[in-house]
Amino acid sequence: MPKFKRRVAGKEVSRQTLLLTPAKAFQLLMGMNNLPTVQDQMFENGLDEAEVLRGWELLRTVGMRPRVERVVDTKVRAAVAELVTTDEKLFLFIDSAFTSHPEAHETVLKDIAPVGGEESIMVVDTLLRRLDELEKTEAGRAALEALAKKKIDAKERKRLAALVEVATGEGKKLGNTKRSDAEAAYEEALLDLRDWYTEWAPIARFVVKRRDYLIILGLAERRSGEGDVDPTEDPTEDPTEDPTEDPTEEPTDPNKPVR
Repeated sequence: MPKFKRRVAGKEVSRQTLLLTPAKAFQLLMGMNNLPTVQDQMFENGLDEAEVLRGWELLRTVGMRPRVERVVDTKVRAAVAELVTTDEKLFLFIDSAFTSHPEAHETVLKDIAPVGGEESIMVVDTLLRRLDELEKTEAGRAALEALAKKKIDAKERKRLAALVEVATGEGKKLGNTKRSDAEAAYEEALLDLRDWYTEWAPIARFVVKRRDYLIILGLAERRSGEGDVDPTEDPTEDPTEDPTEDPTEEPTDPNKPVR
């Protein structure tokens, strides 16, 4: 799975985590826009109009991502179509087969997850390469035997590897189209937006004490039994419970929330 370097903390973030960021940033910005009390608190802690406008501008750039034309032949298209639906199946079968093989489970599934779309091609490729590495040890071969019982045997792995080869082969690569300036600007804005969000979301979580406001900002989740959030309530009212959720955590992505 592709990883992207962060400028702020020098860490890495998965592509899937990046793609989840615009929705989170939008909720944070809209929440501050609709809750003047919260915006005042944020302005007292370093945020200003310029930073708010920068967040909106980054969202706009990300939202205007250009359409990239790709020319691929029928064989490549068929390979891609199968691979984009294969990563989830592989994860499910590996997870199930390796229940009694924890070391192999950790080795193969560490820091990777099903993503859907064309990103699945690289995910499948990574999984296949890791499975091949298991052939080098007795414990690994035992794990592969368990996986083979679920019809993911050496023959099937070889077939999937051939599909990856077709999908990414010389002269047929999906990224074959020349990268436009607009596409480069989109990628840059996506990284910048992640930096913007990871800078301001933790501050909002720290300074805002009302749980209903945190829910509106997307920094806490509504629990069972909680009613609708009413932002018109008295902002001086004490919250019934402090939020415990980490706003930079990506629950749908097992990769650590880093970029």
